[in-house]
Amino acid sequence: MHQQIIATFNCDLQAVDSALLRKGRLIAKYEFGKLDVESSKILSEKLGFKTADIQAPMSLAEIYNQGGGEESQRKDGHAEEEQEEEDDDEDEEDQTTATIDLHMNDLPIQMDYNDESCDW
Repeated sequence: MHQQIIATFNCDLQAVDSALLRKGRLIAKYEFGKLDVESSKILSEKLGFKTADIQAPMSLAEIYNQGGGEESQRKDGHAEEEQEEEDDDEDEEDQTTATIDLHMNDLPIQMDYNDESCDW
């Protein structure tokens, strides 16, 4: 049986079971680090967030979870929660992964191959 599996980890690579990382088991390893300030602002703008406070590189999680509360404020004045309800009613758009969202928003995707270590 020959299967290929794509897995993602939100932890330090040292915490992943070594059996999964043995030579011959991984085809490639990709790291998605923080976006530079300009790319962070572009993605935030496309997602409807205010960009004036962005002064440092941001991770995708930080960009998508701006506001930090249940009802983070978007630049259009709507609470994010209300906007999500409106979006669901209009069109059930699938935001499956951050890489797809980045591609759909015409931002460059940087994937660095790293066969030694993984800095999260």
